[in-house]
Amino acid sequence: MNEIIPYLLALALTFILELIIYFIFIRDKWGKIVLYCLLINLFTWPLVNLTHGYFLILWIIEALVILVELILVKLLFRIKLWKAILISFIANLISWLLGSIIYYYLISL
Repeated sequence: MNEIIPYLLALALTFILELIIYFIFIRDKWGKIVLYCLLINLFTWPLVNLTHGYFLILWIIEALVILVELILVKLLFRIKLWKAILISFIANLISWLLGSIIYYYLISL
């Protein structure tokens, strides 16, 4: 059970960080934003974490996740393509950078 806790914390952190980006860029009902952000992350987050430790594969998967998320954001929120690209890229970049920093900080303890 203890092995799953870091993954759940990482998922929660990713969700919170990406939710903040969604709130900044999307003006819609907050419940809809929370639900769609959660569903998108529950779908794409495991893909990235299954490849953890495989640097080249991670970059390919991360690019695919950005592509999938931008399509889902575009379709679910009915926004312009450029805005979906921006949201997906920024949300994933920030969650990946901060998640990596926190992960490497925690393993160095």
